[in-house]
Amino acid sequence: MIHVLVDQEKNLKSVMANNPKYRKENIIIQSIAKDAFRKYKQLFKVVTVTKTKSGPADVVSQMDLVMDRLLNRRIKKYFPSDAIFSEEGSGVLDQMIADYERVWVLDPICGSLNVKKGINIAATNVILLVHGEIKAAWVFDYPRERVLWSTGGRKVYDGNKKIPKLGKNETVWHIEASKGYLHLFSSGYQNLYGKFIQTIATRKYTYFGNSGSSLTFAYVATGQFQGAVAFYVKSWDLLAACFLVEQNSGIVRNFDGSKWGINSKSVIVAGNRTVYNALHAGIQQFGKQTIKKLVK
Repeated sequence: MIHVLVDQEKNLKSVMANNPKYRKENIIIQSIAKDAFRKYKQLFKVVTVTKTKSGPADVVSQMDLVMDRLLNRRIKKYFPSDAIFSEEGSGVLDQMIADYERVWVLDPICGSLNVKKGINIAATNVILLVHGEIKAAWVFDYPRERVLWSTGGRKVYDGNKKIPKLGKNETVWHIEASKGYLHLFSSGYQNLYGKFIQTIATRKYTYFGNSGSSLTFAYVATGQFQGAVAFYVKSWDLLAACFLVEQNSGIVRNFDGSKWGINSKSVIVAGNRTVYNALHAGIQQFGKQTIKKLVK
């Protein structure tokens, strides 16, 4: 096992050496990931909730705070001139983008409720913005102890292996249907979302999940999932996954079909045009005015 891990480390260094864009950033984040995987294992069975935010399902765990401190401390050490926006921190993202050339966006633990309940589905999302544009993204895949990442160039990696380009039509679809902050909306919105799920679910060989984490959105970039829908979520939950999918020739659009961005809230993510068209068609039953509100 030790020899295998050493070989994997050598292969990863070789991969990073051949990706000169943001090489230093990649080395630092990959190093942080090693420590994050270790801390995740240590805390997983003993994690406690420190507070709730918008409701009982929106929790901040001990693990969120530990990972937040780890990321902030290490990024500040190596990139002291950069701004850091974290889900568990303070500040306004738009203002940081206006004031700084480079901004790191952090989601220390996406899937805190899962962790609280002992369900091993969680991720850490790290995004680098330069002049307001996403240039690199990393997703710490805790169940598999791998980092899904891209520093641009239409290349996405799963650990030290380049992921094959998406685009193949498949018979069996695994779709992630996030409820996001649906509970904050009226029963009318909730009923519309239910009708959308029902419409897509009638397709043969379509399987739905709602993992409570952005991790499965990132799995669209690897081809493990064929599509995903996010209903009104926070930007830091999805920026990394959206970037990875797009870098690997997938499709990412707002509910109205417009191009996604750092302020997008409701998006469709798909591995190919067939899946995207099906999801987009189902969303249209919301109506143009409703969709317009959800996009903004």
